[in-house]
Parts: sequence; structure tokens; C-alpha cells
Amino acid sequence: MYNISLHYLDGTKLVGSAKSMEPDMVVEMVGNVMQQGVKMEAIIADDDTAAISNIHRNLDPGLKKYSDKNHIKKNISNSLYNLQKNTSHCQQRSLII
Repeated sequence: MYNISLHYLDGTKLVGSAKSMEPDMVVEMVGNVMQQGVKMEAIIADDDTAAISNIHRNLDPGLKKYSDKNHIKKNISNSLYNLQKNTSHCQQRSLII
């Protein structure tokens, strides 16, 4: 994993791995929006639980998170593939639905 250093316009600096920075940046963005008085019920994001976990701990424990379209498709495809793989009558070459 790469170490990255981000320099903000206000002079602050964030140093760490790219993997740890994404949740920190999401928390910062959500916090900035909330400080402007915007009421948020949910965010749409990838399936990384670190960001929503940090939001619940630091900002709003009631904020919901929904998966984005690409992750929903991937999860459904994986579930169907596993169902086919683990179900004997679905392992035929052609299946009429």
C-alpha cells in the first residue's frame, strides 16, 4: 500500500496509507455538509464499512448507508453465481427460466 500525503488549503496535512484516507475524507465531507445545516438521512457509497463506522462514531449514529449501483450489481451477481455453484439442479449447461 502506498503512503500518501495530502495538503489542505488551510495548511493542515494528512499523512497515511491511501486505504485509510478514503474513510477519513468521507467523514470530513459529511461533517462539512452537516455543518452547513444540511440534514442527511443516508449516504450512497461503496461497501467499505470503515467510512460509515467512523461517521456513526464521530458524527451521526443514525445515518444510513446504501450501496452504490456497481456494488449492488456485483453482490447480486456473486450471490447468483454461488447459488448456481452450490445447487445441483442449477449446474446444467442450459437452464430455462
